Amino acid sequence: MARPDTHNPPRGSRPRVTHTVGEQRGEHINNVGRDQYNQYVQQIRQERASFLAAVAAARTRARRLALLGFLLILGGGGVYGWVLLRSVTSIFDTVSSASRDPDSDFSANIPDLLGEKIHGVPIGVLGFAAVAVGTVLMVIGIVMHVSTTARSRRGDTEFINALSMTPYPQ
Repeated sequence: MARPDTHNPPRGSRPRVTHTVGEQRGEHINNVGRDQYNQYVQQIRQERASFLAAVAAARTRARRLALLGFLLILGGGGVYGWVLLRSVTSIFDTVSSASRDPDSDFSANIPDLLGEKIHGVPIGVLGFAAVAVGTVLMVIGIVMHVSTTARSRRGDTEFINALSMTPYPQ
């Protein structure tokens, strides 16, 4: 007589599945099984999305700061250039009128190289200060942009490494 196969169930019947767990000890025990890795990947992707959103916001702030600095450089440079050109033109006018009338006293007509004063501060000093502040803001914005770009690259490699690891030791 043929011996029945004890490892394979007869055709048409479904094998009975049992899970028997004896005593378990440990700090964290997870018997989830097949869905555990999917949940881990979903959590990593959510963390990456929030990380990339924070990096994008920081990069936008950095760009705006650099743009503000650039605009301050342009505006302050324009004001300072206008004051200097106006002063040079005034000096040329004074020199040309002195050549026509050499007996006059022209020391009172020599213009101030920093321009007219607004509330006691020369316009040229305001333009120069705007250029200085704009330069500092632009440098800070560029440094912030470079550092956020480096953070996003580092985050990409960490994401790839996290997906290649399993959430539980084998």
